[in-house]
Amino acid sequence: MNFLKKEFGNFMKKIFDKEDIFISFNKKLSSNENIIFKRIVKHILLNNTPYMELSENELNKLIKLDQNNNLKNFFENFMKKKILYSYNKLDYIKYEGMFYIISSYRIINQKYYITFSEDFYKVFNKESNDFKVYKFNLLLQFNDSTSRNFFMMLTQKNILNNFIDISLTELKKILEIEKNYSRFYDFEKYILLPVIKEIKDISNIEIEYEKIKISNNRKIIGLRLYVKDRLNMQLDTQAEKLMEDIESLISNRHGAYELIRKYIQTKGLDYVKKNIYYSKLHYSGKFDTFLVESIKYDYFNKRFKEKIQNKYNLIFSYEKKFKNLKNLKESIFEILQNSRFLHLSNIASILEDTFGIIDDRYQTGLLKEFVPFYNEFTHNLDKSNECRYEDDVFLIFIEFNGVYDSYIYIYKKY
Repeated sequence: MNFLKKEFGNFMKKIFDKEDIFISFNKKLSSNENIIFKRIVKHILLNNTPYMELSENELNKLIKLDQNNNLKNFFENFMKKKILYSYNKLDYIKYEGMFYIISSYRIINQKYYITFSEDFYKVFNKESNDFKVYKFNLLLQFNDSTSRNFFMMLTQKNILNNFIDISLTELKKILEIEKNYSRFYDFEKYILLPVIKEIKDISNIEIEYEKIKISNNRKIIGLRLYVKDRLNMQLDTQAEKLMEDIESLISNRHGAYELIRKYIQTKGLDYVKKNIYYSKLHYSGKFDTFLVESIKYDYFNKRFKEKIQNKYNLIFSYEKKFKNLKNLKESIFEILQNSRFLHLSNIASILEDTFGIIDDRYQTGLLKEFVPFYNEFTHNLDKSNECRYEDDVFLIFIEFNGVYDSYIYIYKKY
């Protein structure tokens, strides 16, 4: 793709020497095309699907076409718009390419079904890929190259949560406006402030600045840019807050913190909170190990479901929030006693009759021989808020999950 270098020279390489990223449209989008482009991006971000549908009425409200144009012509022209890109990976592998925005459209009963190109969809969908590593998902949302260049300068110079001093001459060169805006007032009003606002709206980056002046004539010669990554600051705050809840349980604080921060970023705060809560309720042995597994493998949603996989017939399932473990035990007695299976009813009677004295006398082992299932059914439930009981006839799984749904599942072997 030598036409990229031919058209833009070595500009990007000189300014952005760390990763040498280039991205641009082959032709500038019209105002109507820009409206549809932003609608497509918003749709992918919200719905994560590679297509969307819009009625003719919706389209006519979104865009205004002149008398010599119609929706068919509009989409035929829009299909010709493509995105050119290149980037260096690991400093020695150069990637160059091109992709279209939409690959096809069809009309059925005045409704337009629009399919996005595979690579364009990958830029904005939820999967991890190089397009997101090199921030194409953000760069393509900026209105023009001025904002894109400013953003790349900030991210590639490693000044997030720091500051940089830059001369107006260098900054204008980066923004490709060397010969324009000789008055700082105009540069600030028409370029600097709008670019800072757009970067804040699209990304997690917040920029403040101070003017650098020559002391004797007060001429502004540069800027000190203070750059804050709101996402990183938010991640740090959220991770520290969750760490407070497990501080007394962990032995490797740094490892736990990094894991929690990473998964807040990739899976979300709610995902991590639930798996930490689950770990505190159910861990046995070393808490750190259980926590890592819980967060990595989503124990909150998956562990119980995996435990109950078996070949037997499910005869009873119960999912409900319980105020405390005592309420769960009372419900278990009631469920077993009301069971139409005599064997389960007998278990319930033995448990209920002995519950009041077993807790005090369990350590001596006096009643162990009379209640053989006590260790599985009661002791483990108290210890780790879960238990598994099995005999020749039944298989019972119970899990207490505090403020979330708890589970009682009963299987019959024959």
